Amino acid sequence: MNRSTCDNCGDPIPEKRLRKGARFCKDECRAEFHRNRFGAENPKAKYASPTVGTISELLVAADLLRNGFAVFRAMSPACDCDLIVMRGRKLCRVEVKTAYKALNSEKLYVSIKDRTLFDVLALVRHGQIQYEPDIYAYFDL
Repeated sequence: MNRSTCDNCGDPIPEKRLRKGARFCKDECRAEFHRNRFGAENPKAKYASPTVGTISELLVAADLLRNGFAVFRAMSPACDCDLIVMRGRKLCRVEVKTAYKALNSEKLYVSIKDRTLFDVLALVRHGQIQYEPDIYAYFDL
């Protein structure tokens, strides 16, 4: 579909939404699109993307704090990574991504643009966190 029509229903996207880079004519279409592609497991079907990302970042930050790391969260959504983690004198840049599985697939879907901007990727799915590479190995623990 072209950029001015909804990826879900094909209707025109209102100009105000287009200026923000929207792919859907309304929130209900976005939710239906994600529900159809990923099923009920996808929180994007229920919440806006920034909310889903914030929830994942806070889950990872809490997990790291609970395990003895100092955690610093980005103040701007335009930062190169989501968290800075410190243990002793060593620092680590952590990028947090919410992972999804498409219906009838075992493949995890995440969007990563530039792997050079972070040291560890934290994948969050159903509240479970997977660190790539393992954050404890990164800190030689």
